[in-house]
Amino acid sequence: MTHLGVKTVALILNRLNLKIRRTTILDPHPGLVIASLHFQEPYPLVNEIDLLSLATMDLLIQFAYPSLSGYGKFSISFTMIRSYGEEISFTLGPAIPLTYEDGKFIPMAEVYAHISRLITKKALSFEERESTLSSIISAGLSEIEPITAREIRYRKGSYATHITALKPSRTKVKPFIVADIETLRCGDDEVHKPYAAGLMLVRPGERINDLPIETYFLQ
Repeated sequence: MTHLGVKTVALILNRLNLKIRRTTILDPHPGLVIASLHFQEPYPLVNEIDLLSLATMDLLIQFAYPSLSGYGKFSISFTMIRSYGEEISFTLGPAIPLTYEDGKFIPMAEVYAHISRLITKKALSFEERESTLSSIISAGLSEIEPITAREIRYRKGSYATHITALKPSRTKVKPFIVADIETLRCGDDEVHKPYAAGLMLVRPGERINDLPIETYFLQ
């Protein structure tokens, strides 16, 4: 992680504000907030770690922290645009906690450090891949001998030919429910539509014939 001066941070924040096209926020259900930054061209590169880290932290300060009530965590997702226009979305590593187990806030500096470390790791993986590909291409093609691939043999699975007897068990058998739904085919598409349902509570040790069956019909 890099330690940034006040002037450097100000310059990065200014660049960030110029690159932002719009910000969106979704809250599909209580406890979940999906905040997104949409950049304009030229888009940030994955190795612009400080810019992306500050952008992520800014989203947390705007939308995540104000909505916290108890334990909270977040994950970072990027959408990359390939040179031929295809968009690829992926999540960077595991979720990062915003609070301790007791709900107290983790210092923002520590949260920022985790963000920067996660983005740095992803950036390095891209750089290593590009470096490997470049070294392969730079080496050029050489004379090689034909290689024959070994045949991969699969073991045939063994399956039981009969149902084995139940072994005695000390596990206490618990009551369970048996249910059934009756349907009718309706319409030209013959869609199955339920018209009746029945259920029975089975209690181990009681005769099934003596147990009541509850039935429900569609009116």
